[in-house]
Amino acid sequence: MSSTIRFDNGDLEIDSTGGQLLITGAEKAAQDLLHEILLPYDSATDRGCELFKADGSLIAIVGTAEIGASAVRSYIRSAVKRLQRVQRQNPLIDRTEIIQSIRALIVRPVQGDVTSYNFLLTVVVNDEDVGFARSIRMQHIGNTPVPLVGGYDPT
Repeated sequence: MSSTIRFDNGDLEIDSTGGQLLITGAEKAAQDLLHEILLPYDSATDRGCELFKADGSLIAIVGTAEIGASAVRSYIRSAVKRLQRVQRQNPLIDRTEIIQSIRALIVRPVQGDVTSYNFLLTVVVNDEDVGFARSIRMQHIGNTPVPLVGGYDPT
């Protein structure tokens, strides 16, 4: 069984004695999955998510809120599949932390805004549902509520 250090908002989580908290199983799978989705895609290692450029900034998606939601959904699904492949190839991974499947992936624009999306991802790990929700805001070139030359909204 493998374990890793628990993170809380990007910081190492420390227990009352000053030691690092270790996690395993479904909790480790959830943390690994969140890391994979928020990691900029690297074509050399085929890891990460295409939502992010190499410098960590979010990509720009051209089009409507529906096209943006579809792209976000596709990028997240691809990141999950890559992590599943890595898990299958790692002999140190225990069954209790392997992502079996995606139960639900819902992506919605925030109030029709083509730059903001909420997503809910639920995966099956060791026959239990593990899920999390996040909001992201991207820079887009496309339809904006304000008519601008070229359709670009600099905010």
